[in-house]
Amino acid sequence: MRRYIILFALLTIVLTACRVESNVILEINDDGSATVGAEVGFDDEFLQLITESGGSPEDLFSDLPAFGDDVVTTERTEGDMTYFGVFGEVDDLSTLQAGSSELEGFSSFSYTFDESSATLDAVISAADTGDFGDLGDFGLDPSTITDEFFSANLIVTMPGTVTESNADVVRGDGSLVWAIPLTGETEVFATSDLGANATSWFIFILVL
Repeated sequence: MRRYIILFALLTIVLTACRVESNVILEINDDGSATVGAEVGFDDEFLQLITESGGSPEDLFSDLPAFGDDVVTTERTEGDMTYFGVFGEVDDLSTLQAGSSELEGFSSFSYTFDESSATLDAVISAADTGDFGDLGDFGLDPSTITDEFFSANLIVTMPGTVTESNADVVRGDGSLVWAIPLTGETEVFATSDLGANATSWFIFILVL
């Protein structure tokens, strides 16, 4: 489904210069559980085009996969962008495999953690237009589609304090952002300190 959303969005962008943003989101907790989901944001012009064509944004999400248990749909507005998403809870992120319904778009995925640290090591594929052949077949030149019109991102919130990552952007709230290109793959790496060692030393000092 994600590749259809992206292709439709790209075709619309070329014709109308609308703004579309696609995000894959992982919010990881200390115990390895996580909120996993995806959202797509459209600017007001894009939403108007959908409405005028007799459709609705929800139509684009009619067959999104189930992201774990207790799946919820969301809608939020940020500036002139409206984001529609679907999120679910997973009990243990380290048990998930690349290509599963929760990790659609990842070609490899590893999350490991213990009491003191957590590490994410993964590869996420480009904006999945490969099944449609070359973008040029649709009159699309990827080099002309800039972040001003379309962007795809992986947004990860790691538990604890991030000590190392190859993220493109670190937001003020500590979340990590990797840009997903239209072609190729993006390598993802992040490790964080869960603070267990610091707590152990504090307890040791108190005992002394």
